[in-house]
Parts: sequence; structure tokens; C-alpha cells
Amino acid sequence: MYYDLFLTCSLCLACLLLEW
Repeated sequence: MYYDLFLTCSLCLACLLLEW
């Protein structure tokens, strides 16, 4: 559960960094 949340958060941050 926590692992999935961490993975999703990491992907979201990566997307934001790429767009920024």
C-alpha cells in the first residue's frame, strides 16, 4: 500500500519535472 503510493508520487514528480 505505502509502496504503491510512493511509486505513484515518484512518477507524478518525474512528470512535473519533465514538464517544468
